[in-house]
Amino acid sequence: MIRRVLQIGLASLFSMYFLSSCNNTGTTTADNQADSTVVSAATPAFASDTIIIEEMQFKPQEITINKGDTLIFVNKDIVAHDATDVDSIWKSPAMQNGDTWQIVPQKSTDYYCSIHMVMKGKIIINDMQ
Repeated sequence: MIRRVLQIGLASLFSMYFLSSCNNTGTTTADNQADSTVVSAATPAFASDTIIIEEMQFKPQEITINKGDTLIFVNKDIVAHDATDVDSIWKSPAMQNGDTWQIVPQKSTDYYCSIHMVMKGKIIINDMQ
């Protein structure tokens, strides 16, 4: 009886492993990873750019990104910071050490940390596409 239970259990585990490595088209996830790198020339490729917050500064202080790109703020400082558009169009929440926040800016703007007003930065949107 125990032997039969073990056989059924092993068969079930093997089936679950095999099925989890396939998607609904029957190809393995390794096959899909190779396919996922194909990008259509007709589809614009948007990127992400990062601003690191550390030592009471936005780094880089001025960044140029393409229209549609995502801008990621990463707080690596020991205190909380935020990022606030000077026109009050957007504002991040207060980010603690290790927190991130992202936005897709729609226009060029200056921004600052409303917690530490001496911290300033500039985002320039390159809309030539």
